[in-house]
Amino acid sequence: MCKLVTLDANVIDDPDIRSAGCKRSHEVASISVTERETRDSPFSVHLHGTKHVKEVGAWDESEWGNCVWGGSDNYLEELLQILSDGSFPKNRASLTGGQRRQLRDAMILEVHLRNGRDILVTNDARAFIGHGRRQAIEAQFKTKIMTANEYIAYCNRS
Repeated sequence: MCKLVTLDANVIDDPDIRSAGCKRSHEVASISVTERETRDSPFSVHLHGTKHVKEVGAWDESEWGNCVWGGSDNYLEELLQILSDGSFPKNRASLTGGQRRQLRDAMILEVHLRNGRDILVTNDARAFIGHGRRQAIEAQFKTKIMTANEYIAYCNRS
């Protein structure tokens, strides 16, 4: 069965992930948030050959023309609460660098969920896995969070 796999920015350059996904005929994609994060870096070359999925527009973060409008199925606030353990500020006027990264992490996960994608591959344990976050995300939403090694092992199982 074809799985829809989303790659986080921290695994975009891992050729073993792509190889494992190809073995299983998985559709591998990156979110436009990742494209912005890797633009003008050596990692941007690794985006070629992946499907590109546009992010849901976030004021003062997204690029006009490279995002889609949100709707009633907007999970961003809920995800920010999970990823920040409830500490993400309601006022977004002066976010710190760490809070901006948390916002982008939530945006990536939101687009992943809105598009019905099956597996988010990330090595960002702090954002998506640690402190029960993986369990909370997987319990609340129909998706799986895997590290690169977990995904490769999953694909290599016969």
